[in-house]
Amino acid sequence: MRGLTNLRQFVIGSVVLLSLAACGEEAGRAVSAKNGDVAPQPPSSAEAPQQPSPPAAGEPEQNESLKSINPCGLLSESQLAELADNLDFVSTSGKNCRWSNREAMGADDDFFMITVRLRPGQSVDELDIITTGSTQTGEVDGRPAKMIVADAGEGQCTLGFAAGSGRVDIYTSSTAGTERACALADRAAEMIEPKLPEPVS
Repeated sequence: MRGLTNLRQFVIGSVVLLSLAACGEEAGRAVSAKNGDVAPQPPSSAEAPQQPSPPAAGEPEQNESLKSINPCGLLSESQLAELADNLDFVSTSGKNCRWSNREAMGADDDFFMITVRLRPGQSVDELDIITTGSTQTGEVDGRPAKMIVADAGEGQCTLGFAAGSGRVDIYTSSTAGTERACALADRAAEMIEPKLPEPVS
């Protein structure tokens, strides 16, 4: 597999209760968790639809700078469907894009949320927890990467990897547990990585 290397094993064995903080982010799902932080809704259009729609964006070119890439264009509808059932666009703000299944989930369904955030000018080394927790380093298809894993009961995970002159963070949250959240981040990284510029050394 060409995605995450040496990171999947991080989930099993993460028994330290984490207080994550990987860039203030999360509305119940985000990995490097920011409790209750809800991203702003996209600007309303002249004829506002019932449900928000992600900004139109073609698939990014490999040579684009990280600053010019629309994060909402990094995961296609078919890829979102593979990650989890009924993942719909929730919001976008700056270089963030978020999807969740909250609106479509039934009483017995697990909640899933995923946020992709582009961080031009920030290195993988800068991805870290603020107070307590643990981090693990590895690679995403040869790119330097770091994963922050919550306690087993938290259901949150953050995976950041190098792209262009910065990094991309994938925040995930799931009521199915931390292992499932990290598997979600792992798979999303595999899907997104080929669409991003190579790291600048």
